[in-house]
Amino acid sequence: MLIWSAFEVLARDIFIDLLNQSPSLADRLLANAAGRKRFTVEKIDWQTLSSFGFNLSSNLGTLLAQRADLDDIQTVRDAFGALFPNAVKCKQSLADYRLWHLYQTRNLIVHRRGVVDQRYIENTGTTLPIGTHMWVTPAEIEDFFGAVVAAGVEIVGEVINVR
Repeated sequence: MLIWSAFEVLARDIFIDLLNQSPSLADRLLANAAGRKRFTVEKIDWQTLSSFGFNLSSNLGTLLAQRADLDDIQTVRDAFGALFPNAVKCKQSLADYRLWHLYQTRNLIVHRRGVVDQRYIENTGTTLPIGTHMWVTPAEIEDFFGAVVAAGVEIVGEVINVR
């Protein structure tokens, strides 16, 4: 759980900071169909504008992160894929099956106390029987950690390139 949480926090914080510092990048995000669908901004109520001191230019990342939290792997892929459309290595690292598996494992632990269900089997292809407790081996933890580090390094590298 903590490995996924670290990745989620990294992705969210970078997303927010990047768009708060460079609000024009929101054009890339909202020009992308997946980004536009996830981060809808068709209407902004007065209270929201007021909460940002009527200054969205330095708060755009914060606003957009409130619209669609970066708490699942597909949202992270969509967001950074739209922000960095030519970043092949970044897209590859975010497409790593280990990140998908980590996200699914985290959900099983948090929402089902690690008890394998049909949804987990369908999402991961595991051969564990329904109703058994899923165990994460040290090797799997190392694999998950490696995938998170690789994706994090790529995301940070792209942010550095943009600035």
